[in-house]
Amino acid sequence: MKLQDIIEAIETRLASIDGTGSYNTKAGENIVRGKRTFDEPEMPACCLYLGPRSADITQGERQRVLSTVVIEAHSLVGTSNPGDIGIQLLSDIQRAVEDGDNMNLTKKLAGSLLWESDEISYPDDAGRFVAVQVVYNTPHVRRYGDPE
Repeated sequence: MKLQDIIEAIETRLASIDGTGSYNTKAGENIVRGKRTFDEPEMPACCLYLGPRSADITQGERQRVLSTVVIEAHSLVGTSNPGDIGIQLLSDIQRAVEDGDNMNLTKKLAGSLLWESDEISYPDDAGRFVAVQVVYNTPHVRRYGDPE
């Protein structure tokens, strides 16, 4: 299944975020498919899920589909600056996912993986967690009637 292959390729890239080399966090050590909230002992962690899909270009029975893939990373703040942790999480996700040598993700995309947006959610005064969300467009081609 094309869409599942795309998700698996992104998940494999996220798993490389292990706190070594050029990675600042270990957010890739706990990845969950689907949107969810993590408990303190599970952090740092990532969730990976599909966002809305939409048609882009129609050519006969082949249609280019823009699927959005959402990656969220969550971490404890501790004594660190929440802004620093948020930036580190964003940096780690972008470093892992935006692999310049293979932005086509297993040759399933019609084009390349496209960054759409990112956001840092800071804790309130009593909060101890910071989260980031990164959204990518994963354009691929499907035939009419094919759910992938």
